[in-house]
Amino acid sequence: MEGHSPPQIAAGVARLVYQGNISAGDRMPVIKEVAQNLGVSAGTVAVAWKILGDLGLVESRGRSGTLVLPRPNSWLPPRYRPDTDSSAQVMLNLAEGTPDPDLLPDVTRGLILGTQDHRTMSVDSYFDPPVNPVLRDLLEASWPYHAQRITVFDGAGDALFRSLEETVRFGDRVAVEDPGYPPLFDMADVMGLVPVPLEMDSCGVTCESLLRALKAGAKVICLQPRAQNPTGVSMTPTRVRGLAQVLRRFDRARRPLIIEDDHSGLVTQARMVSLGAYLPDDVLRIQSFSKAYGPDFRMAALSGPASLIDSMVARRLLGPGWTSHLLQRLLAQLMTDLEVQRQRRAAVIEYRRRAAALASELALREVVAHPGDGLTMWIPVLNEASAAGHLLAAGIRVSVGQQFSVARREVVTGEPGPGHIRVSIGALPATDLSGVAELLAAAALLG
Repeated sequence: MEGHSPPQIAAGVARLVYQGNISAGDRMPVIKEVAQNLGVSAGTVAVAWKILGDLGLVESRGRSGTLVLPRPNSWLPPRYRPDTDSSAQVMLNLAEGTPDPDLLPDVTRGLILGTQDHRTMSVDSYFDPPVNPVLRDLLEASWPYHAQRITVFDGAGDALFRSLEETVRFGDRVAVEDPGYPPLFDMADVMGLVPVPLEMDSCGVTCESLLRALKAGAKVICLQPRAQNPTGVSMTPTRVRGLAQVLRRFDRARRPLIIEDDHSGLVTQARMVSLGAYLPDDVLRIQSFSKAYGPDFRMAALSGPASLIDSMVARRLLGPGWTSHLLQRLLAQLMTDLEVQRQRRAAVIEYRRRAAALASELALREVVAHPGDGLTMWIPVLNEASAAGHLLAAGIRVSVGQQFSVARREVVTGEPGPGHIRVSIGALPATDLSGVAELLAAAALLG
């Protein structure tokens, strides 16, 4: 075990399970025995066992003891799974953070134009360049800095996972925003990485927490420059410059790689910023298009140093090969279609209006929540579990704040407490928000 806190004990046992040292059906040693061996209290081990149970790795059988379960068969990663009763009747799902289907641009024209010229979508060899040249030129022209290479992957999640796969190994430390992106935490778990939390304020990741992460030996820094999930915070140019100054204190050999996930930049009014403007050789930058054009539009661009991008492209050729050139051609059409871009900008304005309207309605009810950017709002509550349960009883599903935290709150306190809920702006009613705000405010103020 690397430590004696509940999450560290749970992580150590989880590694033994994933590595096959502990098999499904094995009976875990009794809590008292483990506590004595580790020199901790029985309560500490009990919380660790609860964490393992929440992850679906073990199950308490009463007097029969705690048994190791077969690996979960669910196709959803742990933090993708609903954190409230999945069988409850839901009339308004504010938990998913997806765009409003009614605000997505009409891609019909792009589909027609993108398939008219067979030559633009034809790939005659398995060894053709992976990026459509028209799309490549558009991406380079719109990028916030000159990058050595730009390629495309099947969505931001694919690009993020492959970036980590290329740059870190089991046991490496990776700095992540806290609160942050739950699937990134799942990726860290799957790869055996040690997350190092980065603190947030209204301008983004703080310089002080970045410095602590660097001193702790973080090999990779994962950032969301705009519309941070879950807070909606977008980094200011001043903060980006400050983070670059912190990074430059370390010589090139000790400086970590930065992965920027700009997943929602195209549905925000925030200025495009990137550490790549200061440290172009140290940044992998991801630009997603699914928030602007729809969840099924599985494409994201990725830029970075030639050595890393070329290696990732070569490895990908051993599997899926490349992102369909038909889809790439469609994206190029959408990026240059004036009507599509007008619709996208109109959606950005509408998301901002809804967030501001909800914040105003909540303020009237003594709940202060900042609108933020993008598709989510981070609302403070007195008790996360009570708030989520109250809303679910009213037919509204929200995301509980603890799932966005590196260290789950009940690990420390034994139970959920003050915190936040995250709501999806895209799923909010387009007109009167007073009814939803009334329910959200009542839930937020429950003790």
